[in-house]
Amino acid sequence: DNRRKHFWLKYVSNITSFKVYGPSFTKSILKRDERIAEYIDARFETVYSNKDASAFILYMGDYTIIEFSNDGYACCAYKINSSKRPALNQKLNSVDDLRNSSLPLAIQSDSNYYYTSDEGRLFHNSNWESKFNHWLKEKVLK
Repeated sequence: DNRRKHFWLKYVSNITSFKVYGPSFTKSILKRDERIAEYIDARFETVYSNKDASAFILYMGDYTIIEFSNDGYACCAYKINSSKRPALNQKLNSVDDLRNSSLPLAIQSDSNYYYTSDEGRLFHNSNWESKFNHWLKEKVLK
């Protein structure tokens, strides 16, 4: 998704570490790209499923942010020490294991104001970039 790519590239200097989770065929495709091939084994964790979806685990400040490659998946933001954060110390069945539909919304708005929570889901609806920017600046990059 080009919108997601352009959005996160603006914050690349704030990302202290990252990992990608996805199916083995995606890892194989990435390893054929000479520009990044040497980094793939250290940065890519395969999941058991062959579903064509990947997840990017971004570490920024005191947060773990999970962004997904596919439409329909909300971005999930967790404090590093949160009990709600998914366990990443075992092989996952699918990137769907990283989704948490019980998380509240990280940001809500009305016509005058944004209301933010420390953790939550961020949806990619019409003006999502401005909401994500606001949430990141208020919670992560403060």
